[in-house]
Amino acid sequence: MERAGEREEEEEEEEEEEEEEEEEEEEEEEEEEEEEEEDAHLGGVVDALTMANTSAQLLENWESSNAGG
Repeated sequence: MERAGEREEEEEEEEEEEEEEEEEEEEEEEEEEEEEEEDAHLGGVVDALTMANTSAQLLENWESSNAGG
């Protein structure tokens, strides 16, 4: 009887450990997804800034070429 009780406790502890590991894995996956979303957003910001800079350079070149003419 005593051994059966010990086995049940061990099984319960193992189940709790497995649940904790699953929760940790889920949290890690969520964090990775958030990081990917942030990276995608930052990539979009970089693209927008690059386009704005390119447009500014083109405008500057156009203005300087028309000022001389």
